[in-house]
Amino acid sequence: MSKFWGKLGESMMSNPVGWGLAGLSVINYISGRRKQQRMRERLAPIAAEQMKQIREERTDITQEYKGMADTAVAQGDIAMASLALNRQSRFDKAQANIGGTNLAFGSGNLAGDNLLSAFNQQMSQRSMQTTAQVVGIQNRLAGELRSLDASALNLKSQYAQQGVGVNYNMTNIDQYKYV
Repeated sequence: MSKFWGKLGESMMSNPVGWGLAGLSVINYISGRRKQQRMRERLAPIAAEQMKQIREERTDITQEYKGMADTAVAQGDIAMASLALNRQSRFDKAQANIGGTNLAFGSGNLAGDNLLSAFNQQMSQRSMQTTAQVVGIQNRLAGELRSLDASALNLKSQYAQQGVGVNYNMTNIDQYKYV
């Protein structure tokens, strides 16, 4: 073992500048690692807070679109109820006309059948219109959530490059299929 120390001492004496620079590089390496560690410790809570804000924004966006979908369904229900009341009123009037033309079921019965066909068609169209509105709302919601996920993943990537791990789970769009 003393041979080793002897040779090490000789090497240091023969090249003191090289050994001095090597010592400085080790010190700089250790100092740099400490700086990086302190930076990561400062960035970690900031990253966690930003991801929390993104998760809260996801909840807010979902609630907003749920409100729009509920409103579209309620408007569709009101329109269908109005159609039903209008149809009933007109049907009652047609029933009152039965026998008024000296024909047993002449024009009043025919008018009642026509009203029923028209009513069924209007109800079907209104139902399809409401469904199309809700599907459109759901598609816009899915687009916004995907955009939010892309932003979150970009942020996660940027923090990962700094050595900061951030937890973020992608949004499961399927659970919002029927808002």
